[in-house]
Order: sequence, then C-alpha cells, then structure tokens
Amino acid sequence: MTSGINKSRIGPDYAPEPPPASNSAPRYVIFFTGLTAAASAILAAAYLIVSDRTAWGEFLTIWPPVLWLFGLLPLALLSCHRRRGRLGVLAFACPILFLALAGEWRSLVNLVYFAPEAPFVLQVGTWNMGSGYSDSTKQLREMAAHEVDLWLLQETPDHSDAFSSETLTQAGLAGFHAIDAGDCAVLSRWPVRRLESQRVGPWEAPLAVAVDLSASRTLVVVNARLMLPSLELNPFSSRARDRLAADHAQRIAQFPRLVELANRHAEKENAQAAIVGGDFNTPGRMWSVRAPLRGAGFRDVWREAGAGWPGTMTADFPVARIDQLWARGALRPTLARVHPADGLSDHRPLLAELAWEGETSASPAPQR
Repeated sequence: MTSGINKSRIGPDYAPEPPPASNSAPRYVIFFTGLTAAASAILAAAYLIVSDRTAWGEFLTIWPPVLWLFGLLPLALLSCHRRRGRLGVLAFACPILFLALAGEWRSLVNLVYFAPEAPFVLQVGTWNMGSGYSDSTKQLREMAAHEVDLWLLQETPDHSDAFSSETLTQAGLAGFHAIDAGDCAVLSRWPVRRLESQRVGPWEAPLAVAVDLSASRTLVVVNARLMLPSLELNPFSSRARDRLAADHAQRIAQFPRLVELANRHAEKENAQAAIVGGDFNTPGRMWSVRAPLRGAGFRDVWREAGAGWPGTMTADFPVARIDQLWARGALRPTLARVHPADGLSDHRPLLAELAWEGETSASPAPQR
C-alpha cells in the first residue's frame, strides 16, 4: 500500500488546500509595537510626573506634546502589517493615549458659555507683537477690533510714537492710556500708574502697573517676557550639559520672582486683584509655572475658561501655549480664546473675560 495523493482522482479543477494561517504576528510588528508603547509611556510619565523639575525637563518645554507625536507615529506605522490585528490597534492607541494624558485638551470640548453674573466684567488680552513685524498700525487696528479693555503687549515697536494719543486714535483706540517700557507695554481704558520693577531673569525687567478701575477697585498688572528654555540639548557634551543645568536654573527661578513682584505691589497698593501675564516662553502646564503661581493663589485663565485650540506659538503652526494670563483675587475667569494673528505676528493673541466678584454695586466701565 502506498500513501499520498491518488493522482487518478485529481481533476482539472483541483487545487491544493492552503496551509493554515499563522496567528502569530511578525517579529518586527511585535518589536515596533512594544517600542511605541514604551516610548509613549515614558513620555507620558515625563510630562505628568517629572515635568521640568530637572534640567532634562528642558527637552519637554522646547518640544510640546504635539511635536513628540511626530516621533511616535512613525513607530506606529512600522507596526502595521497587511494583516492588521490587535497589535496594530495598540500601536496607534499608545500615541493617542500619550497626547490625551500630556496635552491640554479640555478646552477642545468646552463648547458651552454662560455669561457671568457679575457687576463688572473685564476684557483682557495678551499679545507678543513680534520683533520682525513693522506694521504696528495694522496690529493696533486688530486690537481695536476685539474691544479689549486691557492689553498686555510684548516685543513692542521701537519707534517712540507707537502708542501716542494720535496713533491710538487713528487705530480706533481713542481714550486708551499707554505705558511702554521698551520691551513690554500696557494699554488700558483706565488711567495706569507705572510701578517700580526689577529683573526676574536674564532678560528685560517686567512692566508693573496699577490700574485704577474705580474708587474701590485697584488692579495690579505685571506684564513679562521671560527667557526661552535652554537650547543646549546635546546630552553627549559635558559643556552642553553644564549649560543646560545653568539655563534651567535661571528659567525656573523667574516664576517665583515674578510672583513675589506681583504680591509685593498688590499689598502695597491694597489691590483687590492682580494679573500676571505675557510671553512666558514655557508651556502653561509645566511644573515651573504651575507650582509658584498656583501656590500664590493665581488661577490659570486658560485652564479654567479656555475654549478651542490652546496654542499661541507659532501663529502659523500653534503647538505651544506659552502666552498666558494668570489672575488672583476678585477676578474669576469666565472665557478665554486664542485668535489668529493673520500674518501680523509670529504669536497669536490670547483674549480673556474676567468677572469681578465680591461686590453688590457696579461701577460702569468707560463707554466703548
């Protein structure tokens, strides 16, 4: 007796049965899926736990979560196979989970707005006008279109008549009061008084002012443009590592000094509220920003009332929320939005609505 196929029974339509499919994924799929999951977990832990408490956190401040995603997605793509299964789904789920954990996405679903029930509502804006944009007239007209009461401006124009009464009137900002410190400026519908300031870091000193909203309402405002995160990101050079540590120490020291400056003036002026804002050059969710400001009772206006995409830098590809407003005292954030710059600056302006609480009588703002 012989074994095998009986060739006499093979017809013209005969085809051998295919071998059973293997349920195991190729090794490279397993490898890249594991690599994607590990990288996503490490980055999420770095943002949530370590943040920028250490010098290596400078890597997180210079590259926001959305930019790290571009490194994770190629790993997820390499995990794909023509027979996609659970591993392929896992590979793409890991970067999405990382973004959900490390990013600021609450504002994307903040679709409902309720007008505040308060005797007085203050409209505040902060905008880095950009050192490479010379047409300040168009920028002023853009500011006038938003009908903001109080502007915190950074990288202001160099010419002396940028905020003259005539210039402001021609731009539609008639009646505004302006104080320009050279790098930072404040425009206000109410009279402003310049307060003594001091450097909080290696860059220019913040602009500190008192705004007399009424006989019973005084607001202290500190407007700052702070130093960038370190660009010495070469871990293989001892000189670069030393410089990274020094830059990190300088950068994180700015924020407690900024808080101390605002608190000192608020106490001296007997102010009911204080605002600290400007171009912080550090994302708002970083530990270096949150710890001193929240510890002093300041509220992150965007975190509490932001609606829409949070990025302010750069204007064409806004991935980082480095332009910020923080409020303390009688001011409660009710709405915050980032607006397009339309080619007027490399930053997008951040506009906010703040309700003045704790009073029963209103003192109307100047007519718009």
